[in-house]
Amino acid sequence: MRALIARIVAVAALCSGCSSPSAPSSSETTYELRITESPSCAAQATPGNFFLFGTKTVHVKGSFSAGTFLLVDDSLAVFGSQCSSTSRPELRLDVTAGPGAVAGRMDGGVWSPSSCIGSYVGAQGTVSGTRDAASASGLLNRQLVSGIFALNSAGSCSAIDHTWSLKPAS
Repeated sequence: MRALIARIVAVAALCSGCSSPSAPSSSETTYELRITESPSCAAQATPGNFFLFGTKTVHVKGSFSAGTFLLVDDSLAVFGSQCSSTSRPELRLDVTAGPGAVAGRMDGGVWSPSSCIGSYVGAQGTVSGTRDAASASGLLNRQLVSGIFALNSAGSCSAIDHTWSLKPAS
C-alpha cells in the first residue's frame, strides 16, 4: 500500500505543472501574419469589380505544435459578431508535410483593418510553404476579398500565387 501511495505522489509531482485540457496553452505565441495579393490582381481593380487588397498584416495567436493560428482582435484587425456573421479567420498548418515544409488551409473569415465600420477584407484557400523553428512563409491558392460596408461594394481576386508569411510579433 505504501508503494502505491508513493507512486501516486510521484505522478502527481511530475504533473504539477500540467494544465487542464480546457485551459489555454501557455505555448501559444502571438505571430504577425502578412498576406500579399498576387501581382495578377492589380488588373482586376476596376470600378465594376472593386478590389484593393495590397498587403494586410494581422496578429494571430497559436503554435506550430498545434498547427492552428487564430486572429487576435487588436489595433491591426477586429473580428466579432458585430462585424461579421462569418467564422473567425484561422490559419491551419500541417507541419508533417515534410522536413521544413508546411501545408494547410486559411479558412475564410472576414476582418476589419481597424473597426467594424468602413472596410473589410478576407482570405480563404489552401496554403503551402516552408518553415523553420519560429516562422513560415509560402503561397495562398484561392481568394482574397476586399470591400466597403457603407458602399455595399466588394470585390475579390482568385489566384494561385498570393503570398503569406508568419513570424513572431515583435
